[in-house]
Amino acid sequence: MILFQQHPDLSRAAELAEPTRAFMVGYATHLFADERWIVDIYRPFFGNREVFEDRLYGNLMDRALQLELDRRAQERLGGLGTLHPMMAEAEEGVAVSFLTADTLLEWRQWVEQALDRKFEWERLRFMARRLNSGGPPEDEERLKTMTDEFLASVPDGQERVFRLVPSEKVGAFM
Repeated sequence: MILFQQHPDLSRAAELAEPTRAFMVGYATHLFADERWIVDIYRPFFGNREVFEDRLYGNLMDRALQLELDRRAQERLGGLGTLHPMMAEAEEGVAVSFLTADTLLEWRQWVEQALDRKFEWERLRFMARRLNSGGPPEDEERLKTMTDEFLASVPDGQERVFRLVPSEKVGAFM
């Protein structure tokens, strides 16, 4: 892994303080999950023009499915706010050379805010705007229309996604 080549001190886990080891395990797990999503879900389905002919629609439905998985996780946990206490001073004792103490503090505060946020399908609007950041205005309008259509009937939108992305594949990812 390039990270450990560029920061060899992090590759010697036994020499790291426990908070740093825990942070690096979480960081690596996040990167691994992102890679698995890209390889197993995004590329074969949302990024595949034979499945989702419209790139913007495929990307929006990718975000909609990710939101659905967030919703399910929150439901299983009884709300993510239950995890908030675990974040108290989570950055304390973490020594990672490529992150400043201020960056780690900002990270913790961002995670805490995310944990406190109640699930809302309306987040899809924010995600749609980010999909076209810097893109042509006509794509922004198309994304807005597609988002409005999805949110007008979330169950119908989800049904369309699961018609194209097998629930077994999503389950295997989870």
